Amino acid sequence: MIMAGLLLPSVDTWSDLTDDQHDEVLDILFQPCEQLRDLVKSSSINSRNFATYDALISEIGTELEHLILQPVNRLLLDAIIGSYPRIGTDNPERPQNQDKDDNAAVTEFRLLNDEYEKKFPGLRYVVSVKDRSKSAIINDIRRRIAVGDLDTETVSAIKVGQCQRNVNYIN
Repeated sequence: MIMAGLLLPSVDTWSDLTDDQHDEVLDILFQPCEQLRDLVKSSSINSRNFATYDALISEIGTELEHLILQPVNRLLLDAIIGSYPRIGTDNPERPQNQDKDDNAAVTEFRLLNDEYEKKFPGLRYVVSVKDRSKSAIINDIRRRIAVGDLDTETVSAIKVGQCQRNVNYIN
C-alpha cells in the first residue's frame, strides 16, 4: 500500500513485524506519538493479523475510544490527541508571502485554539482540513466550543486521527 508517497509493508505481515517496524507504520498512519506506539505495544494489536490497514486503524481507534471510559487513562489519551499540531500553526510548505486575510485567519486560529484548549483541557482541535475553507473550519471550531461536550470532542479527535493523512496544514 502506498500512502502519501510512503510504502507500507503488506498488512498481512503486521504480526511478523518488529517493534521498530510497527512504530514506523504507526507513524505513517497516525500523527507520530510515543504514547500511541506504547499503547499499541501494550495491547494485543501487534500480535494480531488484519485483512486491511483500515481494519488495523479501526482497531486502534476502538482501543483509543475505550480509554474514554477509563478516567485513569485520560492523561494518556490527551497526550495522544495533543500530539497533533494546532490548527493554523506554521507550515514550512506554506508560502511566506501571506496576504492580510491569511494573517487574520492565522491570528483567529491562534485565538480559537486557545479558547478550545481552555474549554477542553488536554485536547487539541483536530479536524480534516482537506477541501475545507478557512471560514468553514473557523465556524466548525466555534460550533464545537459552543457545544462544549468533552467526550464528543474526544471521539471526534480519535475519528479524525484515524484518517491522519487527511489532516493537512492549511495552505
